[in-house]
Amino acid sequence: MYRQLAALTLFTLLSIAANAAVVTKVSGEQVLIDLQGDSSFSEGGRYLVMVGDKKRAVVEITKVKGARALGKVLKGTAVAQGTLAPLPGGGGGGGGSPKSNARASRRSRRSMIGSLTIGGLVGYGSTSQTVKITQNGATEDVSMTGSSISVKGFGDLPISGAFGVLGRAGIENFGVAGNRANGAAVETKIMYLTADVLLRYNLMEGNLKPFPLLGMGLHYPLSKSSGVLDPQRISATTLFFVGGGLNYTLSESMYLHATAEYCIFPPSNDVKTSLIAGRVGIGFNM
Repeated sequence: MYRQLAALTLFTLLSIAANAAVVTKVSGEQVLIDLQGDSSFSEGGRYLVMVGDKKRAVVEITKVKGARALGKVLKGTAVAQGTLAPLPGGGGGGGGSPKSNARASRRSRRSMIGSLTIGGLVGYGSTSQTVKITQNGATEDVSMTGSSISVKGFGDLPISGAFGVLGRAGIENFGVAGNRANGAAVETKIMYLTADVLLRYNLMEGNLKPFPLLGMGLHYPLSKSSGVLDPQRISATTLFFVGGGLNYTLSESMYLHATAEYCIFPPSNDVKTSLIAGRVGIGFNM
């Protein structure tokens, strides 16, 4: 009796293992899955990727075609030959109410280009400015330094593989101060309304994702004062950004976002301005 029960249990376990869906290929955040003839997997469903008894990743199925499926890694690092298992708390399997199936379908359509994440960040920067002043036939270069503080909201949208677009908007307080050759103290203070668009490329996958950044921004002055510049000539300007950053997963729905950037203001004949800034914040998966 016990031998028959043990044999039946072993046969059942082997049957389940034989029919378990298997990850056959991993490319960045995308995975190819062999469903092994199991028709219970549906688009929008979320599953664990297991290696033995260890959980390696959480994936969401984005497309099912015949005996194969495409998926997107939501958390962790998927590996080839990992098997799919139901995600505790729901999200896997077929069926469900029409309303839940509609939500899954919308998630599936969104995941074809990536999942938008949003968040907020604060920044601190070191600023420098050189102004050429011509007065009474004499020319003088005034060098000033200072700092900037920024508060911005951001959105991050993956567009293709490791590439993504980072959009930001907020305010940035720019200030520099120095002394003229005659000892007179001068300063420039500008409160900017900012909008930035940057491209990023994830250099690796997993909980830690470092990336280089490249982009541009529009700074519009909300308030301005200067002892060396004509305030009437301080207008909207375009900046260029180059730098890098990282995203570090804190939980399934939240991650740490940090960047370091060199910001270049378009130079003119009389003014040269630059900014080195670091920013840190929290992002949330939609």
